[in-house]
Amino acid sequence: MLKKTLSINGMEKRVVVDPKVSLASVLRKQMFLTGTKVGCGKGECGACTVILNGKAVRSCSLKMKEVPDEAQVITIEGVGTAASLHPLQLAWLIHGTEQGSFSVPGFIMSAKAMLDQNADPTKEEVSKWFLGNRTICSFDDEASAVDAVLDAARLMRGEATAEELWSKLKGKINKASSGWPDSSAVAKATGSWDFGPDLGLKLPESTLYMKLVQAEVSHGNILAVDTSEAEAMPGVYKIITCRDVPGTNRISGSGRTILADKKILQPKEAIAVILAFKPGLAEEAAKKVKVKIEALPGSDAAKEKEHLSIEPEAGFAYLTEKGKLMIHTGNADSPIHELAEGIGITPEKLTIVPNPSAGADKCQSTPAIEGLLGVAALVAKRPVYLNSEEV
Repeated sequence: MLKKTLSINGMEKRVVVDPKVSLASVLRKQMFLTGTKVGCGKGECGACTVILNGKAVRSCSLKMKEVPDEAQVITIEGVGTAASLHPLQLAWLIHGTEQGSFSVPGFIMSAKAMLDQNADPTKEEVSKWFLGNRTICSFDDEASAVDAVLDAARLMRGEATAEELWSKLKGKINKASSGWPDSSAVAKATGSWDFGPDLGLKLPESTLYMKLVQAEVSHGNILAVDTSEAEAMPGVYKIITCRDVPGTNRISGSGRTILADKKILQPKEAIAVILAFKPGLAEEAAKKVKVKIEALPGSDAAKEKEHLSIEPEAGFAYLTEKGKLMIHTGNADSPIHELAEGIGITPEKLTIVPNPSAGADKCQSTPAIEGLLGVAALVAKRPVYLNSEEV
């Protein structure tokens, strides 16, 4: 373990950490600074950007052993608040660019690092910065994002006022009756809006972490599933397959299978669910499950769908004291009665709660994610949490 002293948003913090854990993990899980988002988990999308010793860095791929002792770290929480917005946050809201809300904190942090170095950039320099840092990866309107940065720079130089910008862009924005953005837009720009992965960090200690064993082909026959090696791993609570599903294992109406039984009919179909006490352990156990599949004609390797967004898929489920099943997920499209029959519960005992989503940033859902969460919570009788990009 490492002991480090860091200055985080101007406050001295002493932390004891695993050298291999990421800076993003420390910020989110130990410092509870969930404004730093984790999208791809590989340092590619930019959602996790923070400023380290004056430079924009990808905190999800930066290991703590690489972070200098007494380093100065600035996160979105240290930039501005709802009561005192930074010019970048204000300009962002005025231009309506909060549409890509999951990645907004990382974008603002990248922009701040640039403006700290160059207070009077040209449009070309802003575009070049974001291209070089691969910051704009999920926005449909790059021009408005660049304009927001340029207007923020004008505000910071004292060449414009907020009132002037509001007036200039009055016809282009959707403002509340008070003349200011709604509270959710402000929360997203300041990093205080909780998405699914942020809510997952607030679950009780008894929560089990889920990982899926998914098919590598899009069409085939399942010949064998061997979970014995994974089940023997210390810390693995249970491995769920189609045999463990209390209900019909089908979401009627859609025709979807919750856990594949005999055939694979769609890409990335879930074959087993790993439940473990730690996310890393669940992931390791998933790799130990041996699946033998006979590929059928027309079967291609099950590739990830084009990642149109960087918001990771996350959800959780739990049973209340009265035995009601609560499923929180970004995919709440399944009718209650169809889902209830599949997972083995009566409709009146089931509630689906949509997680706050980034809207335009919303990712493609794993097939039957709400069913997988429901089955896991019913079988384990404990809270369960699934995050596709857990760090």
